Formats: sequence, structure tokens, C-alpha cells
Amino acid sequence: MLLCINEDNRTIEAYDESSQSLLKSVSMSVSSLNIAKTLFKDTNSIYSREELINSGWPEKSIGSNSLNVSIMKLRRKLETIDEQIEVKSYPSLGYKLLLPVGVNVVFEQPGCDSTPFTARPSLERKPNKQSQQDSNQTQPPHIRWGDLFLSVLILSYSGALYYSLYLL
Repeated sequence: MLLCINEDNRTIEAYDESSQSLLKSVSMSVSSLNIAKTLFKDTNSIYSREELINSGWPEKSIGSNSLNVSIMKLRRKLETIDEQIEVKSYPSLGYKLLLPVGVNVVFEQPGCDSTPFTARPSLERKPNKQSQQDSNQTQPPHIRWGDLFLSVLILSYSGALYYSLYLL
């Protein structure tokens, strides 16, 4: 399958790679299309929120939730093309486009129905559940300092309460 951003029609289109026939076309808003273009540029990179905000809404100030809404809409639209296409969020880092094996990206052609395609294969393979479990086991756990502090505070308070009730 080939994915193409058609800027003329503001759509993301999916083509059969062998016959080059249109399989699915999904219309997008201008901001979602600009965010998709950024994510499609390099599927091996994680793009920060600031980069995506600047590409989706150049020289505009937007609300804090606008990017979240656009990413959510983009995820839904990409899911209609192929359920395995994913926009993965990386906390405190940003977002990354994950494409399944066999899906290639046709990079920013004005009219995607032109031939021949210049496809750029996706190097990223969407991890399956087993590999996600393996990667979670090898990474050190993320420490939530607020929870740790609260636990220590509760433990010290309960110790002081026990001491005052039973030992005094």
C-alpha cells in the first residue's frame, strides 16, 4: 500500500502498490494535513509538540488542547485507511508515525494520482504486543516522584500516629 498526501484536495490517499489504483481517500482539515505532512517526512523521528504546533498552525497562537484534538482526529482518519497505522505519543518527547510493514509513503506530491510513484519505504515496524512487553521489561521503570513523596509522607504520618496512640 502507498500512502500519499494530496495537498490539492486536502486528502490522504491510499493506493494499491501494484496496480496504483486508489483504495481509500480521507479528507483532512488544513491543520491536520500539515501535521500529517510533518509526521510523514521522517517516520523514524519523534516530533515535539512545538514542532507539530508550528507546522499545524504557523504563526498562530492556539489553545493547549488544539494539538490533542488534531492528533485524535488524525488517528481516527488514518485508522480508516489501515487499522495498524498509528500515531504514537511519547510522554514529554512528542509524537511519531508508526507504519505497518508493507505500507510505504509517497512524499508530498501535489497530485497523488500522477505516475510513476516515488515511494519511500517505511523503516519503522509497528511492534506487536510481545515485543512491547519485552521492551517494557528491559527499560528501567519511570519514577513518579510525586507519588513517591506522597507514599513517604503517608508512611511517616501513619508511623507518628501509631506511636502517639499506642506507645505514649
